Amino acid sequence: KFFSKLGINTKEIPNVVNSDKFIVPNNKKNIVLWVGNFHYGVRRPELFLDLANRMKDTDLIFVMIGKNYEDRKAALKFKQAAKKVKNLFYLGQIEREKTNSFFAISKFFVNTSIFEGFPNTFIQAWLSHCPVLSLKIDYANYLSRGNFGFLCDDLDSMENNLRILNKDKRLYADISKSARSHASKQFSIS
Repeated sequence: KFFSKLGINTKEIPNVVNSDKFIVPNNKKNIVLWVGNFHYGVRRPELFLDLANRMKDTDLIFVMIGKNYEDRKAALKFKQAAKKVKNLFYLGQIEREKTNSFFAISKFFVNTSIFEGFPNTFIQAWLSHCPVLSLKIDYANYLSRGNFGFLCDDLDSMENNLRILNKDKRLYADISKSARSHASKQFSIS
């Protein structure tokens, strides 16, 4: 929009990845994955802790990957809070290839950001047969108009949708297959 106001024609170039690097094992683990570097008021990792707490009664394991807050007090406070959630593991920042390994074995991917561009993590999740559950982020309406996961209004709807996906094996299979197919066609350079 900015450039069009200046009379400059532009073309959007989609994010692309090598889909051959996303090998998915036959036996996915009951892992709900969250990936991102912490930013005050943007990524909202505390909401993932809340979601894990709400779902202690399930067989799901919640895994967080990402660089903690820069502020030492905030980082320590988050680590202490995460340790109290028995079904959650905070791994900190790890290498991209290892992150892709977690996408490969995870069943679900959660995004709690309030705003950002088109997350590469969505592509990583979809290529790994992971439905995406997102609060607020739905770049190009992929979640609201496609069959690739759920755009959730709030944490209650995210919890409800995650419970449904975890119980309904057919729905999970349909969404994970659709997500992989779409991502392979739309975002793959292989």
